[in-house]
Amino acid sequence: PYSLYYQQGLITEAARTRETLHPRDLTQAAWSKINITAAKTAIGLDQVANSCTTITSAAAGDTYIYQDVTSAAANRLFHIRARARSATTVGFRLSANGGTNWYAFTATPQWQTFMISQASVTNPEYSINLRNSGDAIDVDFVQGEQYTTLPAVPPMPIWGTESAAQSKSADLVIGPAGLVSTAGPQTTVVRCTPSSANNGANQAILARGGAGLVLFLHGGATEAGAYDGTNQVYAAASV
Repeated sequence: PYSLYYQQGLITEAARTRETLHPRDLTQAAWSKINITAAKTAIGLDQVANSCTTITSAAAGDTYIYQDVTSAAANRLFHIRARARSATTVGFRLSANGGTNWYAFTATPQWQTFMISQASVTNPEYSINLRNSGDAIDVDFVQGEQYTTLPAVPPMPIWGTESAAQSKSADLVIGPAGLVSTAGPQTTVVRCTPSSANNGANQAILARGGAGLVLFLHGGATEAGAYDGTNQVYAAASV
């Protein structure tokens, strides 16, 4: 009768591959530029001088920096870290399909992560567009990727060789050895949300057995309960 109730905890990321090259150094030839200049003179997320790129618009309107990738149709994820350089706020746009669809954002003086997703894109063109002459932003870890399941939050940057695509394995979280017992089945207390009608506050599973048997506490009514997959039975509980 229960479904897991997620509150605070770890966010794990699926395996993924960055398909864009030079995500920190946009002065490289892999990044084409139209009415935009790029200089690797900015302090990056790692607080290292000259580790990421400042891009500056040299005209109004059609100013782009982009990278083309040859790839079969797939869902695309494009995420960048950016902050305003030329003013308190600087508007810019992102696209993963060469500008067929644009998504507008505003950079501020603090580093922020911006992300877009576009489904079923063949041969993606990952693009950044500045709108006004003289606009400038710092960018770091400019990453185009394929995805199967769209992440709920922007994923972490993929570190590694910049001149080649880089893959990241799925996150695996293993608890300390002291939390693992060799004695056999364990009793686990889990905060949960009931799916039955009798759903008072502060319920917690005490133990789970075979054939759907669950023992639980019902804090709202100060009761203990048992559920066998079909029926629920309650009894008064006290401490």
